[in-house]
Amino acid sequence: MGKTSISKIVLPVVLVLVCLFVGYLLFYKSSFQGEKSVAPVIYDTLPEGYKFDVMAENKYPEGFPESLIVKGGEWQRAEDTENGYGKRMRVVELIYKRIEPAFLLPLFQKNFEDNNWTTDEIRNTGSTIVRVFGKDSDTMTLTIVPISENSLVNFTYVTSK
Repeated sequence: MGKTSISKIVLPVVLVLVCLFVGYLLFYKSSFQGEKSVAPVIYDTLPEGYKFDVMAENKYPEGFPESLIVKGGEWQRAEDTENGYGKRMRVVELIYKRIEPAFLLPLFQKNFEDNNWTTDEIRNTGSTIVRVFGKDSDTMTLTIVPISENSLVNFTYVTSK
């Protein structure tokens, strides 16, 4: 091998390595030069008139019809929301330990009927039970979800403000 054959191989390899190195430096400098880590900025994006309150444990939102609750549930959460569009939504969640949803449903339905609520919709998905009840212009969605041996019960009460 002569000088010309070694230079024909080495020169292109060196040029490729130099180009890669220069490209890396340009990318690195343009991507990271002068940038600092900045915490995210959170803007208040709620519509005007929107209010949201999480209730204290075992405290029902004001105006929530507690008579619809079947005794024996373990408190999970409650919230009270005004959406700014003339509706108010109150949510209550309870867990009933070692009770099947199919056993709870008739108890809740009786409470609703005894308090003059009518069944507007029946929507079941798999093992989840959903009932929508109505009274005057108010609606209450009852959702019962099986979790292991327990049942999570969600009440979503929607009214005009």
